[in-house]
Amino acid sequence: LIADLACEMDLHAPEEALKAQAVAAYTFYSRQRDSEIACDTESWLVYVTEEGMQERWGEDYEEYRNILERVVDSVEGQALTYEGELILASYFAISPGSTESVENVWAQDANVQHPYLQAVASPGDLFSDGYLSFAEFTAGELESALGLSGIDPASLFTDVQYTPSGTVKSLLAGDKEFTGQELRAALGLRSACFTWEPSEGGLRFTVRGWGHGVGMSQAGAVFMAKRGAGYEEILAHYYPGTELKK
Repeated sequence: LIADLACEMDLHAPEEALKAQAVAAYTFYSRQRDSEIACDTESWLVYVTEEGMQERWGEDYEEYRNILERVVDSVEGQALTYEGELILASYFAISPGSTESVENVWAQDANVQHPYLQAVASPGDLFSDGYLSFAEFTAGELESALGLSGIDPASLFTDVQYTPSGTVKSLLAGDKEFTGQELRAALGLRSACFTWEPSEGGLRFTVRGWGHGVGMSQAGAVFMAKRGAGYEEILAHYYPGTELKK
């Protein structure tokens, strides 16, 4: 858990936000105890080795390691449940101002299975570094990424459907239908909350937020903690209807 938390958040974040992340991660991976958990230690994804921490942090290693130990010890064994079962405690970096309801991002019946993953306000994300990003593509790059040919970028996207939180739910690119998440993946955008405009024969995208948008916003947790919220309040906000149990 220490190795995962080291990968997930800036350790200068308020400790209540770090505690919320530690509980969410413990809950998330506890659901996967009987299955393989993928990680990429070289890229600091999911799990990093002690040697990796020492190499990256250098003379700050002891300070950061102490923070991690203190945070994890303070919430050891605490997990989020719904109707007695461990929840799918998903999380992501930055919302566009609201999280997403799970059925708008993953399976259509997901809200029945995970009713606690619903859209909640997260306005503090707008003040986070990385909230706004941009990406530009030529017509050829769009054709290659989307598997199309002979496109006119200015009229490429039609029949755009949005979620109540403002992200793209689905659209037509030429004659091909994409979900917002599929288009985000195809173009390597930070989130599915995007707009576009013509740009020198291609398109320029403006993207808000970072991540899939379901569950706890890490930037939102930091914002709440800076304003005095404890980790219990943060978790209750982003996973409504759940219980925190040891």
